[in-house]
Amino acid sequence: MDKIIFPRLSFLGRHGYYEEERRAAQPFGVSLEIELDLCAAAATDDLGQSVDYAYFYHAARRRVEETTCLLLETLAQNIAGDILAREKVRAVKITLTKEQALFDGKAVAAAVSLERRKGE
Repeated sequence: MDKIIFPRLSFLGRHGYYEEERRAAQPFGVSLEIELDLCAAAATDDLGQSVDYAYFYHAARRRVEETTCLLLETLAQNIAGDILAREKVRAVKITLTKEQALFDGKAVAAAVSLERRKGE
């Protein structure tokens, strides 16, 4: 199956279970693999046969920068839902990384990865 891949998008957001995690914007990374049929677009060189990549970037950016979630799992699910709402998209894999999660006073990266298919 064909895929559009965003290996790493970077945004600032206010997400986390603890209130102190949500006080200041923190860096988040979003990696996307979007499954869809690109045969017609490749054969015709016509954007109308594909999808506008900017939609996926803006969908991820809006969710990270303009919403607040307690759990990374919820944020990743919301981004996946927005992407699956596009007509031609069949599936999406998202890896969401909180670049500076705090554990014992130390900043470490923590991530969740979800795969969702349309209709499941």
